This record gives sequence, structure tokens and C-alpha cells, in this order.
Amino acid sequence: MKKILLLSNRLPYPPTSGGAVKRWKVVEYLSKHYDLGIATVLAETDPVYVDEFTSKIKLSHFYGEVLDRKRNVGNLLLSYLHGMPLSYYRNYSLSLNKHVHQVAENYDALLLDSSLMFPYVPRDCPRPVFLHEHNAEYVIWRRFCGIEKNVLKKIILLLEARRIRNAERNCCKASCTIFAAPNDIESLIKLGVPEEKFIETYHLGNEEHLDLSDIAFQGTEKALLFVGTPAWEPNLDGLIWFISRVW
Repeated sequence: MKKILLLSNRLPYPPTSGGAVKRWKVVEYLSKHYDLGIATVLAETDPVYVDEFTSKIKLSHFYGEVLDRKRNVGNLLLSYLHGMPLSYYRNYSLSLNKHVHQVAENYDALLLDSSLMFPYVPRDCPRPVFLHEHNAEYVIWRRFCGIEKNVLKKIILLLEARRIRNAERNCCKASCTIFAAPNDIESLIKLGVPEEKFIETYHLGNEEHLDLSDIAFQGTEKALLFVGTPAWEPNLDGLIWFISRVW
């Protein structure tokens, strides 16, 4: 049985959001067909789920390390000092890197769950490196830059988008196969990544949902779906007023 070491920037459990469901489905499948080991960055709330996670799947190795590095000016400066984009630096640990280098030689291949884990790949790695790309990261940062009004922040975001673009390109070029959604594949090909490296993937949830008929909205009752965050709270009164006038 082939041995795969999965490097993740989040514990693949519990499957309570889109990205988490996708991670869980990938891990669930790999654990049934390969000798799977996992090395992962843990968020502050992740340790309480580790025992439950490891009891649900068969793993040959598990190592997790809590890392809580905020997105602030200090860490931005440190990311330049370490020569990596901020989002990469926020997920980078010297001790986790040392551990990966120690155990990687026991595996036949490495699977990166996000390009953010690329700094952990040993230099001149003799083993195949596969990349599961959740999003084209540079596109997200470029969009942040596009909507930012503050000139100084806009410049910082532009520089960060360029740093991530270069890092993401290097990760994709070092990977032998990349699993990504069609829109992300299109964005990554623009970086000069060969199209033949890509394999399309979607949400990896209940595949039956992909074959459902389109919703006939004309025959449904009126309903309101709010998609936002707590940051929208100050604008809710205006939103409610607007809906009451146009409904």
C-alpha cells in the first residue's frame, strides 16, 4: 500500500463548513485506500477535536501543532524577514517543519492541502508532490486590493498579492498534479502553470446534488437569504429598511 503524507493548514475535522467538508472527504477517502499520515497546523479550537478525528479514520501517523499568528503589521514585517507571504508565514512553524523533514522520507508522496503548506516541502524533494488547491490565493488578495479605499493599505495589499502570486506559481510548478475547481484552474493557468497538471475537483460532498434540477424560482414562496458576517451588523437597519420598501 502506497504511503501518503498529508500536510494541512487546518485540522480536517469537524466537517462544518465548505472547506472543512472537502478536507474531511479527501482524508476519509485516502485513509481507506492508502497508508495515510497527517501533519497539520491547528487553530486554537482544534485540539478538542483531535481525539474524535483520529478515532474516525485509520492513520499511520498524526502530528498537530497549534499556531495562532495574527494578521497584523508585526507579522507582516516578520513575513518579509522570512521571505514568504504573510498568509504563508502565519501557517509556518520551524518545529513543524523539522518534524515534516524527519518523517517525509518514510512516505512515497506528499499531498499539500493548500499551497500555504508549500514551505514545508523539503528542498529538492525526491518524492512526488501533489497539491489540493482550495482557492487561487493570489486572486483573493487581488480582490481585497481592488475594493480597498485606503491608499497605504491598497499598496500593501497589492504587494502581498504579488508575493502570493509568485509563491503560488512556484508551488504549482513544483507539484506534479494539482486538484482544483475549474475557476481556480483558469486563474492558475494564467500564472504559466501547464494545463495538463490539473485535475478538476469540486466540493467533494454529496455528489447527487450535482445532478439536481435547477430551482424553479417562479413557483416558490418568497424567502430572504442573508449572507454576511458580524461586521455587517451596523448596516442591518438600512438593509431591513431597503427590503421593506422593495419587497
